[in-house]
Amino acid sequence: AKKDKKDKKKKDKKDKKGDKHDKKGDKTKKLRISLAVCGAQSAIEMFMKQNGKMLVNADKYDVDFDLDTGTDAEGNIIDKLADLYLCVYDVRNPQTVRFLKEKVLPGVKNLGQPMAVAGLGLEYRTGGGQDMVDLNTARQLGSQYGCKGIEAVSCSGEQLAAAVFGAYVQTKPDEFSSHHNKDDDEDHDGKK
Repeated sequence: AKKDKKDKKKKDKKDKKGDKHDKKGDKTKKLRISLAVCGAQSAIEMFMKQNGKMLVNADKYDVDFDLDTGTDAEGNIIDKLADLYLCVYDVRNPQTVRFLKEKVLPGVKNLGQPMAVAGLGLEYRTGGGQDMVDLNTARQLGSQYGCKGIEAVSCSGEQLAAAVFGAYVQTKPDEFSSHHNKDDDEDHDGKK
């Protein structure tokens, strides 16, 4: 009988630890973002190499991405139900920027949905290659099309996810800033 009581006490402690973990886990919201990756096929493929590796824990969110190809080889939009349209180019290939400007960005802009522009391959900038796209391209395209423009590392799924999540948050400032303002007004006990 004593052994049964000890086993029960151990089980109760484990349950309580589990409860603490669950309570802590409740503070972290799971967020799945549907992402339509648009652009030249080579740039889309560069992005898709990180499929399944794009997880980020940021600002009380566990974020993962549902990636879909957003445009076909001609630049026509094929994904009409995404949380974010990410228009990508390769920083080493100026043709991918021309493709975005001529074939993709006007159509994505006309959807009236949240969008961002991302230059992929920031890690290649250290080599100083001759055919590199201008460093201000993402910012300029973002400004021209009324969206966020970023350059991101393409060799790390976690870093790419963090950059894309940052762009996504900026497309929904009311949704994310109200959450932050509420938390900023509370002290550590949850009291205002």
